[in-house]
Amino acid sequence: MGERDVSYVTYTQKHRDIIITGVTAINDFLNRKDVSEKRSLLFCLDRYLDPYFGYDLPYFDDIILLLEKHLLFNHSKEINQDILQLRQKMH
Repeated sequence: MGERDVSYVTYTQKHRDIIITGVTAINDFLNRKDVSEKRSLLFCLDRYLDPYFGYDLPYFDDIILLLEKHLLFNHSKEINQDILQLRQKMH
């Protein structure tokens, strides 16, 4: 993107439902959707993984491992940056 290009990411109830469904649903989504949808899910994950919001997902550690695994996939630069930002917040 150039200096004047603007990008924004939002998420919907659909993305929240995927996260609540569990790690398998998150993995399937990250494997099958386009960049925009993946970024939306990762943005939504930020809400569920950040201790500030008080969510206590029983599969928190599994999500972290899944994100680390996805760093090895052939995702776009934006997806990898989003994953790295999520990981940094968790450590």
